[in-house]
Amino acid sequence: FALSTKNDELLELLGEYASHHQEAFDALLATNRYYLQQLNKKIIAFDALEQGASINARNDKGQSALHLATLKADKKSISTLIAQGINVNIQDKDGNTALIRALEKVLYKDKSEVGRDIAQQLIAAQAQVDIKNNDENTPLIIAVKNKDLAMVNYLLEHRACLETFDTHMKTALFWAAEKGYEAIFDVLLKHGAKVNGICYPGENTPLMAALNNHHLGIAQKILSQKEVAVTQQNRRGNTVLHLAADNPKILKAILTLYPENQHLEAVKVKNEYGKTVLHYAAKNTKSLKTILELYPENQRLAAVMIQSQYGNTVLHYAAKNTESLKTILELYPENQRLEAVMIQGEYGNTVLHMAATNAESLKTILELYPENQRLGAVKIQNNLGNAVLHDAASNAENLKTILALYPENQRLEAVMNQGKYGDTVLHNAASNAESLKTILELYPENQRLEMVMIKNNNGNTVLHLAAADAESLKIILASLPENQRLKMVMIQNIYARNTVLHCAADTPENLKTILALLPENQRIEVVMIRGEYDNTLLHAAANNPESLKTILALLPENQCLEAVMIQRKDGNTVLHHSAKNAESLKTILALYPENQRLEAVMIQNKYGDTTLHNAANNPESLKTLLGLLPENQRLEAVIIQNERGETALHNAANNPESLKIILALLSKSQRLEAVRIKNKYGKTVLDRAADNSESLKTILALLPTEIDYSNKNKEQTVLSSNRDILRVSQVRHSFFSTAKENNSDNEMLDNPQREYC
Repeated sequence: FALSTKNDELLELLGEYASHHQEAFDALLATNRYYLQQLNKKIIAFDALEQGASINARNDKGQSALHLATLKADKKSISTLIAQGINVNIQDKDGNTALIRALEKVLYKDKSEVGRDIAQQLIAAQAQVDIKNNDENTPLIIAVKNKDLAMVNYLLEHRACLETFDTHMKTALFWAAEKGYEAIFDVLLKHGAKVNGICYPGENTPLMAALNNHHLGIAQKILSQKEVAVTQQNRRGNTVLHLAADNPKILKAILTLYPENQHLEAVKVKNEYGKTVLHYAAKNTKSLKTILELYPENQRLAAVMIQSQYGNTVLHYAAKNTESLKTILELYPENQRLEAVMIQGEYGNTVLHMAATNAESLKTILELYPENQRLGAVKIQNNLGNAVLHDAASNAENLKTILALYPENQRLEAVMNQGKYGDTVLHNAASNAESLKTILELYPENQRLEMVMIKNNNGNTVLHLAAADAESLKIILASLPENQRLKMVMIQNIYARNTVLHCAADTPENLKTILALLPENQRIEVVMIRGEYDNTLLHAAANNPESLKTILALLPENQCLEAVMIQRKDGNTVLHHSAKNAESLKTILALYPENQRLEAVMIQNKYGDTTLHNAANNPESLKTLLGLLPENQRLEAVIIQNERGETALHNAANNPESLKIILALLSKSQRLEAVRIKNKYGKTVLDRAADNSESLKTILALLPTEIDYSNKNKEQTVLSSNRDILRVSQVRHSFFSTAKENNSDNEMLDNPQREYC
């Protein structure tokens, strides 16, 4: 304790009391100091334990030897430590016991079933199943969150507490309800878990959590329990009735839990946004009618007229459901209906704005207006400066309905109207081919170019917004004079400086559509234009092999290589950008003569990253890159360090498959050199892989098992403690630290030890 807490006064006091046994005390002190130093290196020095080191000592992270053995999924060492009497319930600085780490790290994060075996091994050794870590998670809560029914059952068999809650005041059942894990929920319910807890800070109940996440099966099971809490309001002021309002069956089930004389008051409750249950029920006609029936007839009109905090009435929310809309309008006297649909709610929207994408609702509302007032109604602008036409732009049928209300000589002006953010009706119609045709037909041919060149506040034309829709692109470009098309697709927006082609680069069909509509002699020009960060079109298309080939096919063969070598402001070439797509990589590398490929792969951006750094977590790309390099050049490419001193292997440290590919493509003699490189923080690849047992096994299995360590530094290497798994020679000390680093001669013990990198 004195050593681990660095309490020198206590050590001095102990020394005074042991003055008659000074030699024994000094030996014991040296043994424990050495044991602690090894724990800090994530090494279990079993030899020190044999010489009296405290088995329950903890390293700087609060980890005992049991934590280290658990994190490395070393069942044999765990058995040894348990047999020697280690406390299985020691908590590290994060409050984690070995049992919690076996579940969270080994079983769930690393996806190793050995974690399950270790958890059972620890529980058999009397590990407590209800200890919380600093996040107040228990093993049961962790198992529920990870949808592990088998472990949930196992923990319950070993009397795990059902009602323990975490830092959010959520129990295991609460998490099952929120996540929708119905089989686990059933087991917890069967064991008697309570259904009425309240979490913090959301102040939801399990029933609210289930309804919020649309886990209706679980919601129904909760409602079937006795004395379910239904009157609770959460932090947002919602009751379960607000949350169930769009489901008539569950809504009725909840209402039956209220005394009949409280039904009306229950649905009148407002949440923090000023919405009653009626506001939420408006989108479902059955729910709407169920709630309206609770009101006396003379109160129904007032109920649907209630405005939320932002001004929306129940009519606003019913606008997209024609049946609900008609149900509510029937409550109004005929002479009040027009006034009701003209109320401006959130963002200044009228009910007409809200109904703009629903043809039947739109028709229903317009019929309320005298013919001579309809045009005025659709001209009303909301707070964003949008008239109903803007909101109807994505629906061709509704767009035509509204345009028909305008006199012919006013239609052009109406669709050119720009809202608060500079969008015209044409901008809003960009992804709807039929709407685009309708609007473009309003323009004389000689005015269309001017119209499609209008930019919104972000500098986007309608072509930028249509870039993801091939049909829309064709319609717009075909409507322009051929000699103006290049000018249009070269327009750059404001923030990213991207042209229309940059926006379409990741969609081969759309890219081809644009290029096909340009004269052949203009196509090369568009390829080389720079966008955001000096992106060329090739950079933008780098992750899509088909787009990439389409663009390269436009260039003369002798210009292709030069084009892919262009660097952006951050120093990235097209090769850097294609790193995550093996097919793109092959396409680009095929442009380089074989004797120039290494140089291309070694190009570093301004952060020092090569293409290999970017490809480090994509095994297929790694195979392609390294496979195209001669064997005698691979090491040189792999060991390039970026500005943080990290190689591609550092980046791949937590991806076992990537590690295997890189190391397997190096000669045996090169592998050790590659993994020993330290970054600027002194970390090797093994340090980076330390928390991933699969990565660690992959590295150690591919390192040579017989090495001559007689170099001038006399470095000695421990490649593994687990000879059964890794089949690597066991030697004396960590291969990434010298044998006597930070230790005096009398502190070094000569017996073998197990090491955890």
